Amino acid sequence: MFVLAFRGLASNRFRTFLTTFGIIIGVMSVITMLSISMGVRDDIMQRFSEFGATDMGFYINHRNSRARIPSSEHLTLADGEAILDQCGAVEVVSPFIEANANVRNGELDGGETEVYGVDDGWFRIPVNEIDEGEQITREHNLLREPVCVLAVGMVEKLFYNAPPLGRMIRINGRNFRVVGVLEHRNAWGQNEFIVVPYFTGVERLGMDAELTYDAAARSMNHVNLAVMQIRELLYARHPRLPLDPEAEDREQPLRIWTRLEWKQEAEQEFREISGLLITMGSLALFIGGIGVMNIMIFNVRERTQEIGLRKALGATRMQILGQFLLEAMAMTVSGGAIGCLLAFTICTALSRLPGDVNFPEPQITPLIISLAVGISVGTGLFFGVWPASQAAALEPMEALRCE
Repeated sequence: MFVLAFRGLASNRFRTFLTTFGIIIGVMSVITMLSISMGVRDDIMQRFSEFGATDMGFYINHRNSRARIPSSEHLTLADGEAILDQCGAVEVVSPFIEANANVRNGELDGGETEVYGVDDGWFRIPVNEIDEGEQITREHNLLREPVCVLAVGMVEKLFYNAPPLGRMIRINGRNFRVVGVLEHRNAWGQNEFIVVPYFTGVERLGMDAELTYDAAARSMNHVNLAVMQIRELLYARHPRLPLDPEAEDREQPLRIWTRLEWKQEAEQEFREISGLLITMGSLALFIGGIGVMNIMIFNVRERTQEIGLRKALGATRMQILGQFLLEAMAMTVSGGAIGCLLAFTICTALSRLPGDVNFPEPQITPLIISLAVGISVGTGLFFGVWPASQAAALEPMEALRCE
C-alpha cells in the first residue's frame, strides 16, 4: 500500500510539489512566527528580571480614577516616611517628581529632556544602579546641591561618550555638576533622562509636578504584602480618598503598580499574539489543504480505471481508502518536513545577526515543532478522507468502463 501511494505521487512530481507548496509555506510560517514571538517574549521577560521583580510605585490617580478625588488630596513627604516606619514588607521608598527641561553642554544643545527629582533611596531600588561615579546622596538633597546623574543616552548625546564626571551642564539655564552615570537604562527602556536631588529640582528648577513614589519590596515574595500595607496606611492617612473596589488597576483612586503586574500583562499579550499567529498560520495550512483535496479529487478521476482494475483483482474498500489517504498524508507530511527545515534555516540565520541589530534570538521549541507537524498530519487526514472515500466507493465494472 505504501509503495502504491508513493508511486502514485512520483508519477507526476511537479504537480505533487505544487500541491505541497501551500503546506510548506503554512508550516514554515507557523514555526517561524511562533519562534520569533517566543524569542521576543523571552527577551522581554529577561528584561523584567534584570529590572527587578520587587520594583513598585504608587500615586493618587487624579487623571484616570473612576471615582472623584478631591483636588486638594495629594501625597506628602510624610507619607513616604510613614511607609518606611510602618510597612515592614517595604525595603525602600523614594519621592519622585518629573518635568521637562532644556539641557545644554556648552554650545551643544541636548534639547528638551526628562528630569527626575529623587532622593538617595531611589538608587537603592534594584533597577536604578550606578555604573560609574556616585549616586545622589542625602547631603546633596538636604543642601539642595546642583548635582545630577545622567542616563547613558545623555552621555552619548551631551559628551559623545567622553568622560562626563565632574563636568558642568546647564539645565534650564542653571549649572549642574555631573556626579554619576546610571547603568544601562531605566525600567521603561528609556536612556535619555537626567536625575537631580528632589529638593534641588523643586527649589532650583521649579519642578512642581504631582508627587509620586518609587519603591521596592524586601523580596519578590513580599510584593503583594507590600501593596496591602501601603494601601491600608495611605487610606488611613488620607480618609478623604474614595474607595472603588470594582475599578480596574489603572482606574483605582490610589494607584499602586508593581513590576509583577506588568510582567503578567506582557505574558497575557504574548498569549494573545501567539494565538493570532497560530490562527494566521493555520489559515495558510487550510488553504494548502484545499489544494491537496483538489489534486486528490483529480487523481481519483484520472485513475478511475486503475482503481477499478485493483478492485477487480481483489483489493478491498479499505485498501483503496488507505492508498489514497496515504497519498494525501504523504504530501502534507513531506510539505511539513520541508517547511520545518526552511523555518529552522530562517531562524538560524536570524539568530546569527550582529549584536548591534538587537533582534531577539528566535526560540524553536519541541512544542512548536510538534504543533506544526500535528497540524500538517491533521490537514492530510482531514482533506484526504473525502477523495479517498470517493475512490473506495467506486464500483469495479463502472470504473473499468470509465474513459
